[in-house]
Amino acid sequence: MDPERSMEEQFSKLHPSLPENTRIGIVGAGPSGLSAAYALTRLGYKNVTVLEKHHTVGGMCESVEIEGKVYDLGGQVLVASSAPVIFHLAKETGSALEELDSHKLAVVDPSSGEYHDIKVADDYVSVMSLTLEIQEKVKNCGRIGVHAVSDIASDLTPEYLKCHGLKSIPKSVAYGYTASGYGFIQDMPYAYLHEFTRTSMAGKIRRFKGGYTSLWQSIAESLPLRLLCNTEVLAIKRNSDGVTVRIKSLDVVETLEFDKIIISGSFPLKYGKIYRSPSNCIECKKEIMDASDLEKDLFSKVETNDYYTTVFKIKGLEHLPIGFYYFSKYMEDPSTIGNPVAMQKFYADSNIFLFWSYGNSVDIKGPTVKELAMTTIQTMGGEVENFILQRCFKYFPHVGSQDMKDGFYEKLESQLQGSRNTYYVGGLMAFELTERNSSYSMALICKNFANTNDLPTFPYTKNLFPLQSEHQKKNPKELDELPEVQSPNFPTLNSYLKYWGTHPITQNRTLYTWINEEGTPVCQRTYGEQHYYSSCIAQKLLTSQKPVIKPGDRVLLVYVPGLDFIDAFFGCIRAKVLPVPITPPDPMQRSGQALMKIENIAKSCGIVGILSTTTYHSAVRAGSLKSLISLTRKKEKSSAQWPNLPWLHTDTWVKNSKSIVSENVDDQCEPQPGDVCFLQFTSGSTGDAKGVMISHGGLIHNVKLMRSRYKSTSRTKLVSWLPQYHDMGLIGGIFTSLISGGSAFLFSPMTFIKKPLLWLEIISKYQATHSAGPNFAFELLIRRLESDKDKVKNLDLSSLVFLMVASEPGRQETLKNIIE
Repeated sequence: MDPERSMEEQFSKLHPSLPENTRIGIVGAGPSGLSAAYALTRLGYKNVTVLEKHHTVGGMCESVEIEGKVYDLGGQVLVASSAPVIFHLAKETGSALEELDSHKLAVVDPSSGEYHDIKVADDYVSVMSLTLEIQEKVKNCGRIGVHAVSDIASDLTPEYLKCHGLKSIPKSVAYGYTASGYGFIQDMPYAYLHEFTRTSMAGKIRRFKGGYTSLWQSIAESLPLRLLCNTEVLAIKRNSDGVTVRIKSLDVVETLEFDKIIISGSFPLKYGKIYRSPSNCIECKKEIMDASDLEKDLFSKVETNDYYTTVFKIKGLEHLPIGFYYFSKYMEDPSTIGNPVAMQKFYADSNIFLFWSYGNSVDIKGPTVKELAMTTIQTMGGEVENFILQRCFKYFPHVGSQDMKDGFYEKLESQLQGSRNTYYVGGLMAFELTERNSSYSMALICKNFANTNDLPTFPYTKNLFPLQSEHQKKNPKELDELPEVQSPNFPTLNSYLKYWGTHPITQNRTLYTWINEEGTPVCQRTYGEQHYYSSCIAQKLLTSQKPVIKPGDRVLLVYVPGLDFIDAFFGCIRAKVLPVPITPPDPMQRSGQALMKIENIAKSCGIVGILSTTTYHSAVRAGSLKSLISLTRKKEKSSAQWPNLPWLHTDTWVKNSKSIVSENVDDQCEPQPGDVCFLQFTSGSTGDAKGVMISHGGLIHNVKLMRSRYKSTSRTKLVSWLPQYHDMGLIGGIFTSLISGGSAFLFSPMTFIKKPLLWLEIISKYQATHSAGPNFAFELLIRRLESDKDKVKNLDLSSLVFLMVASEPGRQETLKNIIE
């Protein structure tokens, strides 16, 4: 990953390059495996399985509790300035860190126990220029992990330093490298020293308060993945179609199928050797993976360190302050392998000490390592009270200088990664440090499982919060149906209105409620009323003489926000007249862009009449009179005007309606799915408004998709202030509520602009379940909430099941802010 850019920014610009349900298996739940899982989840992949042979995650970042205190046996400390990925994960999981300012770094004499401090900062500064020079050379090479520096730093460390004008590596750097388990510097290509120094630059050293394991446990528990611990991988078979993995857990054997597999375990390294082992024999272990000739050839070149952590309870060394102590006597001479290279006292009030040593897997193994450590303790003046535990880590897989020069990493990255649907992560590729492992894993995933195209290749959803709390991991709330109500399946809106409007359970339930600026309901429609008013308007339309309106004719719907618009729309559909909803202009306006748009729409689709309310039409006439007087005085002519069409007042029809409506209106045959339902015009902000014919079948298909995604039922309570005459408010709000058999609480867009918090107040008051809005609306909400925080305390939004951001690009920062 790019350390100069935030993780949020990098992931936000990527799309998955494979379908989100691609089956991806990960072997190993250490830092590399879990970091790969994290990256896949951030990209939007939904079908990730992690297999771990141990009872817990974390790999070599093992933390144990001894006498009530937590000790890290493997991965332990990190430096803020050079561990951006781990610090990002710590922030996301809320993992607490503590500084180790009081920890001493010293060299101790194993024969006496005397110690002296070493100048760590000065030593690291002396190699900083070389480290930065290498980083500058490779920053734009497009390579990741050790591969990036393998061409320019493949010489053995002494030779490389000599060529760059340095006599040797400073003591504290060399001691830190060897004590950390990376072998003796004279054996290693400088590429590995570089990876160590660039991640261990002097700075504030920190550790995780709950131990390093706690970080990986938090990640594993929070990621939406399938984690199988205590699971042994018995066999892996791969081909061009996918991967078959046979596993054993609790004596139960089963077979899993994956499309891709990511290997972070150590079993591919069985073809290699143990570092500094007198035996040249390849370890004979059971064949687990169907390795190719290339895999066998590459992995046979790899050496792995036997690296021991041994823990004792000791008396007699109480004088030693807390800190890390290097045994210089055993740091430079490989013939001393087995003796401890370092020890640590972690707590001032404890006499628990950790010792680190190398083995060779032949004649220097655990018992020998333990005995040599005890001998050192005795010569230092201490006495072992209790041997507590020992771990042998198969650590730091690496290759020699010549193999690196011969293109080992080039072959691994260009020929092996992705071959046979397999990818490798871990210390061999990245260098055995948690920061390097995590960074490499994420970079590999982004390189092979993502793209930077403007548009995604496949439809997918990306979780804003990939690390989920227990509350977030619960299945979303789902609404059941009302008693004795079943969701029907009809081809048209009119069919749904008839069904719900005559259903004994729903006909008297409120469908639409209109709310004013004070948050008070001022008008309502039950399903039965909406059904009746639609029939009333349909009958008036079909019996109109001025103008004569026939099925298929087009009429403009010009209404200020309110339920009158809904009455008219459903009346048109019932009469098979095509409604053309438009934005209502200021009725006092006599010219301008809005009227030009209306004129163009009326001409382009042959409008025969204008449906509106008495109040609005009266205001238009008053505006016309005022404009006429003004024009007479100025001797000017308007460039645009209302179309010369008859106005029909649907609110008057509803007000004067009788209880009897002609059965001919309700009983006429339903339209076909391909018939046009209504005309939707674009805003016309960048040119002439353009019309789209919305068919009954297309409309119902999309509303059903919305209903499915919204999880809407007859218990849905939707809140919307979105414009009624446009798709999001009309189709996503008004129509979806009707088809679901639910209810909607509606108010004006102008009211929302004036009082944004009313949106949340209505949701809270009526315990609404669904709502939606564009990104700017949420930004406006955030600003108001920040300036009026007291109101937040009185809001109860727990009833919400679905809250959607749509209609314009949604900004990730906005969404996170509104949720938080």
